[in-house]
Amino acid sequence: MTDASAKVVEYLVGLIWASGTFFTAALISRLYALDLEPRYRAFVLVLTAQLTRSLLLLCIRPLTNAYAWVYFVGEPALFSLYVMVTLEIYQQVFESYQGLSVLGRRSLWTALVCSLAVSVTTHLSEFDLTHEPIQILRIFQMLETTLCSALLVFLAVVAAFLTWYPAPVRRNLLVYAFGFSLFFATLSAGIFLRNLDPVRYTKLADLMRLSGSTCCLVGWLVLFRKRWEVVPKEGMALHGACASRLLAQLEALNKALEAGRKPPQYTV
Repeated sequence: MTDASAKVVEYLVGLIWASGTFFTAALISRLYALDLEPRYRAFVLVLTAQLTRSLLLLCIRPLTNAYAWVYFVGEPALFSLYVMVTLEIYQQVFESYQGLSVLGRRSLWTALVCSLAVSVTTHLSEFDLTHEPIQILRIFQMLETTLCSALLVFLAVVAAFLTWYPAPVRRNLLVYAFGFSLFFATLSAGIFLRNLDPVRYTKLADLMRLSGSTCCLVGWLVLFRKRWEVVPKEGMALHGACASRLLAQLEALNKALEAGRKPPQYTV
């Protein structure tokens, strides 16, 4: 990358970061204005944490100890909030199926651990710190991309379930889940790019991550609507004539689990 292009990328990073900070504040305000904050509490918390850290970092000169402390102290908090967001999505997807929800709570952490194991295996080669100028940054970013990849896999499993079983889901929840899937994907891709060559690709990776997160913020800001909190009568039916039968099986399975009986066996 030439000096001129590096300056352009650096300018774009600063511009998109400032824009993202504005859109984050606007989205928080919109969620409160629509009275959706109680419904999406973890979402509001992660947005508030990101906004707070961004405002602090914008007020501190880069490449200083204070800047590093704000960044690294904020990372574990964001990690925890990413997990909370994923759990919130999962719980709301199955809130109409209490039997499945009970079953899910018993296996949820097992599924997350399995996703995490797959993610660690996938990113294992990237934990080489030989050519890393800032090793602690590499460690934190590898933890971040490993966690986000695991959560992305978990959301993909939930999406596959919704595709197969046409359970009715609120449109806001679909927007919420799709946005975080895109967010986790672009974040992981950006860190992967940086780790290829930290000296050459750090700014370009920052541009990718910030662009992805800003697109998610704009999408949420535009698409979240009060009327989309109503649960539709029909779900994402992709099976045509099979949809009614699959939904009936889902209802029967849910009732069996609620009653504490052995779930019936179905053939598909």
